[in-house]
Amino acid sequence: MKANTLYHLMQLRARKLSEHLPEDSITKLKEIQSSIKIKRETGTYKLDWRINQTDYSFTMVSDPFKFYEKGDNARHNAKRGENLNYRTLNWNASLELWKDIFKTSNLDSELICDDGKLAFGNFLKKDDRNYSVDNIIIALIFFLISLIKYPLINSLQVFFVVVVLLLYADSFSSVHLRKPMRIFEKILVASGSLLPLYFGVDPTGMLFSLAALYLLTKAEKNATIKLLLYALSGMCFGVAAYIATVFTMAIVIALSILLITVSLVDCMRVKKSEALLFIICAVVSISLQNLVISYGYFPEYSANIVEYGSNSIFMISSIFLFVLAACFSLWWITGVQYYLLPWLSLLSLSLATAYTLYTGDDYELFMLGVFTGFISFLAYRVFGGLFFRNKRIVRQ
Repeated sequence: MKANTLYHLMQLRARKLSEHLPEDSITKLKEIQSSIKIKRETGTYKLDWRINQTDYSFTMVSDPFKFYEKGDNARHNAKRGENLNYRTLNWNASLELWKDIFKTSNLDSELICDDGKLAFGNFLKKDDRNYSVDNIIIALIFFLISLIKYPLINSLQVFFVVVVLLLYADSFSSVHLRKPMRIFEKILVASGSLLPLYFGVDPTGMLFSLAALYLLTKAEKNATIKLLLYALSGMCFGVAAYIATVFTMAIVIALSILLITVSLVDCMRVKKSEALLFIICAVVSISLQNLVISYGYFPEYSANIVEYGSNSIFMISSIFLFVLAACFSLWWITGVQYYLLPWLSLLSLSLATAYTLYTGDDYELFMLGVFTGFISFLAYRVFGGLFFRNKRIVRQ
């Protein structure tokens, strides 16, 4: 396990190093990347690689890395400070290891340098607070814009949709290219929040669907309240089903199948108990919602009449579906995949959108307009990273 972790860390470090190396050294670096093998030995690691048909080997005299240490999370790292942050420690140790590899390969190790900034971002609490402030400010801006034309209740819907949408989108910035979202990207993602209202569609169903997706991606990164997050995610889908029934049922089924599959293949990612808890909470929540409606305790949701034609919304939704599917398919090419559930949520979104298109529910298709900016953000990151790999989209 630790050997695999070090392998991925070295690959990630190499991607950062390539930004500062001359072209001939980049070629050598890529050759090492493609051939390197790492084995865990007692108290240390053994590395093997090949350059120009020549095999090289290096065994570390000690183990400077801190993998799977107790307390390796944002809260404890913040208390320890930057110098004792495990992620920073491992990041710096991997740079020294690359220098040793270059020395062993008879290459110029002095070329091995970069800006020292973590490619996967700073995990200290102060960054989380700054990010939250940015989200609130952007949500307030869109709230004020919507007040120009729409009632207060609709503007409040926009505010909460933007907040949750940005939280969900941020889970992707940590898996692809490991770059935090810039302000213009956040505004792009938030712009989709106004589209359902423009077409006279209630976005509340998508608000709870987004909250459920965000909680699910959050659960993969949180060890302390993981089960609670899975349970809350399932319950949120039950609330979403009140307004967006077709889409919600499709995405719950897709996610349930994916979670069960992952739990069978890789129980370190998702445990069977976590997958079952999500499914049980989603089923119970949806069933309770249908029960209270059937007994008259709560009125059945009545959708407004959509004035726009089916042909145009079908064509636009088909384009969105194609972009979503393409981003899911190409995501693994352009970045190291640390977290699985954000990426798989793209697949579930694609399948749910396809089913909604199949049923021809125009109202719910217009509701999916909240994802317009988010899909544009994905396309910008994925296709930008695919075609401009030597020019990073975002620099820290």
